[in-house]
Amino acid sequence: MNKKITILIILICTLVVGIGVSLAYFAVNNQNDGNETSLNVTTERLGSILWTGTKVFTSYDLLPGQIGIQEFTIEKNSDNGIGIYEIDLAGVLPSEFGTDIEISLYKTTDPINNNVTVNVADPTLENEQLYQEDSLNITGTPKLVYQGALTNNSQIILEQADFDVTTLEKTTYYLVYHYKNNGNQDNQQGKSFSGTISVRIINEKMSFSEALALCDDTASNCMIENAEKSEELVYDETVDNNLRFIGTAPENYVWFNNELWRIIGVMIISMMEQARRNQD
Repeated sequence: MNKKITILIILICTLVVGIGVSLAYFAVNNQNDGNETSLNVTTERLGSILWTGTKVFTSYDLLPGQIGIQEFTIEKNSDNGIGIYEIDLAGVLPSEFGTDIEISLYKTTDPINNNVTVNVADPTLENEQLYQEDSLNITGTPKLVYQGALTNNSQIILEQADFDVTTLEKTTYYLVYHYKNNGNQDNQQGKSFSGTISVRIINEKMSFSEALALCDDTASNCMIENAEKSEELVYDETVDNNLRFIGTAPENYVWFNNELWRIIGVMIISMMEQARRNQD
């Protein structure tokens, strides 16, 4: 009888220890509730646009099935400016994750009625493996602009968007990272992944007066240098392909020798034409 009681006590103790280990595993591994809030929000002025958000997401020992969201915004930073901005993502993750980390990017100009959140589920234990099957909650109609697997150390272009700050509305982006449950992920336990978001202007156009203010060269060289960046300068596609101002009211006036001059363009004369003029 005493032997049976001893065996029963041992079994009960083993069960308690087992439950304790499982709960300890969960406490250590479930450090993320689906939304990173501990990282500092930063602001970057990128020429004509302003970026606000958190650059890095880090998810240590996430449970399979969990989802996290990074939120950031882009808005105008000046009264004028036109071009293209690019949103990039660089990931760091061990090879054990394979393609199990899915990245999605949504955007909206109306985050009150169109937004993305996470429904955080309760964790479950199955075959000694913890899972937490979160789900994504899409409210309204935020636009999906990218979806694909997170890769290691390679820059992913998530978005390239044209902008004109005179019409640019404040845009809210939701970067979703989903640690997918594939059913057999023992080799991923104790591992972590992270990502770094960056935004840059890859082509910004400006008025000639703005370009001239930033240029230390002659006016003609400044015009040639900034031809692709200015919305007021184009090559006329003639034989000499001259660079000219266009538009109803281009900012092509400059002060010189206490006089106001209007610049028409840069006349590029071919060698044959120059020789003909010299003969005349």
